[in-house]
Amino acid sequence: MRLQALLSRFSIETQTAVPAGEKNTLLEALENIPILTLPPSSQVTFTVEGIPFFARNITEKDKPYLEIWSTLGYLPYSIQDREKRRALATILYATKALKGVHFGVDSSLRIIVKERFALSNPPPPYALFEALVSFLQKARPYIRLIGAHL
Repeated sequence: MRLQALLSRFSIETQTAVPAGEKNTLLEALENIPILTLPPSSQVTFTVEGIPFFARNITEKDKPYLEIWSTLGYLPYSIQDREKRRALATILYATKALKGVHFGVDSSLRIIVKERFALSNPPPPYALFEALVSFLQKARPYIRLIGAHL
């Protein structure tokens, strides 16, 4: 259902001026990519290799968490970008094997990477740096691959 809602706003691109065999390429590319939502706000902003990252501390059910995320770019959806879309969809599908780090797209087809870390209560001062290093060690190779195809 969420996938159909996401695609409804791109129906013109997928239904007009597209060869018959290519009408569902966006749907096929998105079928194995998780749909993610961006957190509403951030408390910390930083840049790594020119990419802006965001972080925030939240509490759910009396447990503190640290969320780190970034928007990497847009998944191409026009017929001219079919090969880029296919390559990016393959990379995003491969990220499912990662533990903790989540790659996906949002409703605007922005490529997102994010992770949530459980913190002790109260969080130690080094919690942000420890989480950031762990996040970047896992996500950085995929971020570079995605960047090469955007």
